[in-house]
Amino acid sequence: MVVADSWFSDSKLMRHVATTHQGTFLVEGKSTYVFELPDGRQVKGGNLQTPRDWPWRHSSQVPGMRYARLRATSPSYGAVTLIVVSEPREEQFYVICLDTTISAPRLIRAWKRLW
Repeated sequence: MVVADSWFSDSKLMRHVATTHQGTFLVEGKSTYVFELPDGRQVKGGNLQTPRDWPWRHSSQVPGMRYARLRATSPSYGAVTLIVVSEPREEQFYVICLDTTISAPRLIRAWKRLW
């Protein structure tokens, strides 16, 4: 798994990592990205960075942390997995990767190791 900050969020690079290295490229999403959810709703990345009524789950490893795993389609990236993370005393954020079956807690742990 390759984890990088939002400056490296490039659809060609994500596809390169996925196809050439058979890996997952995980980056923080930007507020300007646009996604279409399976129910047809369109959301901007900024909507994922503010509290909403997402399908929240609570983390058993980090008290107070909750996350939502969303599948979506992006005009630039195609099918993606979005993980929205909300922690006490932290700004809500989301990470993005090409569609994957990797668990949300594992993706969050990989992201946390970067920082």
